Amino acid sequence: MVVAESLVGVAGYLLRDLVYSAVARLPFFFSISLSKLPLAFSLTFLMIFRGLLFSELNGTTRRSGVYRYKARSSQ
Repeated sequence: MVVAESLVGVAGYLLRDLVYSAVARLPFFFSISLSKLPLAFSLTFLMIFRGLLFSELNGTTRRSGVYRYKARSSQ
């Protein structure tokens, strides 16, 4: 889990540098707005993903997961 978080952090850092260099020549207001846009979209995606993952895994245990898997495969 720590490795995945580190990879996401490094990718975000590299993306930030790429975006900052792309909008460096724009006027201040546009450069600030456009440089924060990828961060906003990525955070929105990650929070939605986290919420969906939590709703899927909330209240489940390994034993109940195995039971549900066996119940689905027997149909």
